[in-house]
Amino acid sequence: MNSTEMSTLLSAILVKKGMYAVEAETVAARMVDADRIGRPIDGALSILKAVRSIDLGDIDPRAIAMTISETAASAYLDANEGMGHVPASKAVHLAVQKAEIEGIAMTVIRNSQSLGSPLVYSGLMAEAGKIGFCLSNIPEARDESGGFPSGASNGLQPAACAFPTENCLAGIDLGFGHNLDSFFALSGELSSVLGVFHTILTSGLTGGLTPQQKTRGPLRERFEHTLIAINPERFAGRKKYLNLTHELAGAFQHSTSEQGLRRISMEIEFDYPAETIEEVTKLASSIKAI
Repeated sequence: MNSTEMSTLLSAILVKKGMYAVEAETVAARMVDADRIGRPIDGALSILKAVRSIDLGDIDPRAIAMTISETAASAYLDANEGMGHVPASKAVHLAVQKAEIEGIAMTVIRNSQSLGSPLVYSGLMAEAGKIGFCLSNIPEARDESGGFPSGASNGLQPAACAFPTENCLAGIDLGFGHNLDSFFALSGELSSVLGVFHTILTSGLTGGLTPQQKTRGPLRERFEHTLIAINPERFAGRKKYLNLTHELAGAFQHSTSEQGLRRISMEIEFDYPAETIEEVTKLASSIKAI
């Protein structure tokens, strides 16, 4: 089963669980994108967790993302307790569109569920020729002492940045704390300081709870997301920007590391491993989506 076929199957599952077809296609596309860039925890297999959450009532499959307010360079969205992939995709479109004219644009999302991998959305902005940032304020499970397993004072709080170069896209996703499988981990004092700014840009701008205040655990709390797009053409110009990134290309052009700055692709077609196909197909059969 290739990535296009997997996206179709994931969409069918979500439609069967009550989601509108267009929104289901968007969620499925973002899950496949996560696998495409090497983030399987947010990929096709995340449909299993999503379906459980819908069944428990933690996700509203019929939710429609609404625009609360909008300016020439910003937008504020309410996800209405739906899957975050849909409002985040809308936020990418708005940020790219606004940055094309204004140079910098930011979109903020409240009352959401998980958007999956932040690097996917940064990558989509980079694919559109923009420098893209995506921050996600997530409710993290606590350990026995009441702290965060990541060891960071503000929790994991994933973030990602991606940017275009002349020949490829480059990206990095960050997490605060330690023992983070696929994130470039920021620990110690740097983690604490940047974690505060992360919280300000997500919880602060949406009026949402801080990571420390989200005590009911994942899914029962809501997520907040902030996306920023920067258009190099509105500053020194694309040519100078590309000259600089070309000089810096050695840092990521040939990197295959799962952590750190690396080359990413948002377009390649690929085949899924048999184990993933089996799990997703089993779920689809159990709810009569196929």
